[in-house]
Amino acid sequence: MKVVKSILIGLILVILFFLFVSAVRLVKRGADDQAAVVRGLTWRIGLSILVFVIILAANMLGYIQPSSSLQ
Repeated sequence: MKVVKSILIGLILVILFFLFVSAVRLVKRGADDQAAVVRGLTWRIGLSILVFVIILAANMLGYIQPSSSLQ
Protein backbone atom coordinates (compact mmCIF):
# COMPACT_ATOMS: atom_id res chain seq x y z
CA MET A 1 0.00 0.00 0.00
CA LYS A 2 2.74 2.44 0.89
CA VAL A 3 4.50 1.74 -2.41
CA VAL A 4 1.40 2.68 -4.42
CA LYS A 5 0.90 5.85 -2.39
CA SER A 6 4.58 6.76 -2.77
CA ILE A 7 4.39 6.27 -6.53
CA LEU A 8 1.28 8.44 -6.72
CA ILE A 9 2.84 11.20 -4.65
CA GLY A 10 5.98 11.07 -6.80
CA LEU A 11 3.95 11.31 -10.01
CA ILE A 12 1.95 14.23 -8.64
CA LEU A 13 5.18 16.04 -7.79
CA VAL A 14 6.47 15.43 -11.33
CA ILE A 15 3.18 16.76 -12.71
CA LEU A 16 3.57 19.92 -10.63
CA PHE A 17 7.17 20.23 -11.82
CA PHE A 18 6.12 20.11 -15.48
CA LEU A 19 3.36 22.63 -14.79
CA PHE A 20 5.81 25.01 -13.10
CA VAL A 21 8.44 24.64 -15.85
CA SER A 22 5.85 25.26 -18.57
CA ALA A 23 4.54 28.33 -16.78
CA VAL A 24 8.05 29.75 -16.38
CA ARG A 25 8.82 29.14 -20.06
CA LEU A 26 5.57 30.77 -21.10
CA VAL A 27 6.12 33.86 -18.95
CA LYS A 28 9.82 34.33 -19.68
CA ARG A 29 10.02 33.43 -23.36
CA GLY A 30 6.45 33.92 -24.53
CA ALA A 31 5.59 32.69 -28.01
CA ASP A 32 9.25 32.02 -28.88
CA ASP A 33 9.29 28.77 -26.90
CA GLN A 34 5.72 27.67 -27.61
CA ALA A 35 6.72 24.14 -28.67
CA ALA A 36 8.48 23.51 -25.35
CA VAL A 37 5.47 24.79 -23.41
CA VAL A 38 3.14 22.49 -25.33
CA ARG A 39 5.52 19.55 -24.84
CA GLY A 40 5.64 20.16 -21.07
CA LEU A 41 1.88 20.44 -20.80
CA THR A 42 1.47 17.28 -22.89
CA TRP A 43 3.68 15.40 -20.42
CA ARG A 44 1.58 16.80 -17.57
CA ILE A 45 -1.66 15.61 -19.14
CA GLY A 46 -0.22 12.17 -19.89
CA LEU A 47 1.05 11.76 -16.34
CA SER A 48 -2.30 12.94 -14.96
CA ILE A 49 -4.05 10.22 -16.93
CA LEU A 50 -1.51 7.70 -15.64
CA VAL A 51 -2.19 8.79 -12.03
CA PHE A 52 -5.93 8.37 -12.63
CA VAL A 53 -5.45 4.86 -14.07
CA ILE A 54 -3.17 3.85 -11.17
CA ILE A 55 -5.74 5.09 -8.66
CA LEU A 56 -8.50 3.10 -10.37
CA ALA A 57 -6.36 -0.05 -10.59
CA ALA A 58 -5.16 0.24 -6.98
CA ASN A 59 -8.75 0.66 -5.82
CA MET A 60 -9.95 -2.35 -7.80
CA LEU A 61 -7.07 -4.51 -6.53
CA GLY A 62 -7.64 -3.42 -2.95
CA TYR A 63 -4.31 -1.62 -2.46
CA ILE A 64 -6.12 1.56 -1.48
CA GLN A 65 -9.54 2.02 0.07
CA PRO A 66 -11.94 4.90 -0.36
CA SER A 67 -12.56 7.02 2.69
CA SER A 68 -15.62 6.04 4.70
CA SER A 69 -16.00 9.42 6.38
CA LEU A 70 -18.93 10.36 4.13
CA GLN A 71 -21.25 7.72 5.60
